[in-house]
Amino acid sequence: MSKRGIVALAVIQILLITMAVAGSVYPQFYVAAFGFPFAQLGALLRLLFQNGRVGGAFAALIWGAVSLMPAFLALKNTGKEGRRAENGALWLMSLCLFIGLWAMADGALVDRLMPNGGAVMLSVKRAVIGGVLWSIIVMWAVFRLLRYIAGGGEKRLLRCMKGAVYALCVAFEFVLAFSEVGGLYAGIASAQGGAAVFAEVISFIICVVPYAFDLSVASAGISLLDKLAPDKSTEAVQASEKLAARAKMALYVSAAVIPAYNICRVAFAGYTGSVDAHVVIMVGSLAFTLAALLLSRLITENRQLRDENDMFV
Repeated sequence: MSKRGIVALAVIQILLITMAVAGSVYPQFYVAAFGFPFAQLGALLRLLFQNGRVGGAFAALIWGAVSLMPAFLALKNTGKEGRRAENGALWLMSLCLFIGLWAMADGALVDRLMPNGGAVMLSVKRAVIGGVLWSIIVMWAVFRLLRYIAGGGEKRLLRCMKGAVYALCVAFEFVLAFSEVGGLYAGIASAQGGAAVFAEVISFIICVVPYAFDLSVASAGISLLDKLAPDKSTEAVQASEKLAARAKMALYVSAAVIPAYNICRVAFAGYTGSVDAHVVIMVGSLAFTLAALLLSRLITENRQLRDENDMFV
């Protein structure tokens, strides 16, 4: 993995941990995060609409421009091969933006769309609308990615695989921040005495270890993808062997960490005053490292077989 990639992942991890802690301290932070940036844009539209005709004209211009932008892209792509799913998602996005931004600006429309809860739940309702809009954007992005993958050769597929591994790293960091760090903060806040705090910290450290090894395996996987070229056969074999070694170590550690965590929760139950000794099996971590190990071994065997065939030729 390049230094730029390491720095980017480190910055993302810091931001995610900050968001997790902020959400634990201020529960409304999650509501604001789900609605961003649509709730803020709706607040701007509401402010402009309240400032006379000129402000209303600017608000209508912004509302129309943002809402019709996806429709404009869909019209531009009309007739192009393989764009039907993307265009459908863009038309749906345009319609939902038109209604969603109006609802973000007008609380009465939000109450008509979701009558339960009243004005007290207005911020939560806006967050739900923001979640709907984000889900449509993700749907369009997936359709766009599928078309990108279908129309490319080996180099494009390798770039997509590299991007997927980076996305997987971000997913591991997300789980680490919101599940483990957020859980640590909540556990310390509700702990009774120093022994309970110590137990929470030990449990946190044990749970973090597999994710650290997963990131290490992902880093080796990215390095392997950089070496998968016809003229880099030896380097690819070396990178795949390095990936296999890291994946094997990660499997050992992850398999050992699972009983260690559960034993720790039982051992400290008397000190924490809690019977929260639920069984944790990190299926995702085990599946990822096992898949990485099998893939690395497969690449090594295929490369060696290709080299042997080239020698005979």
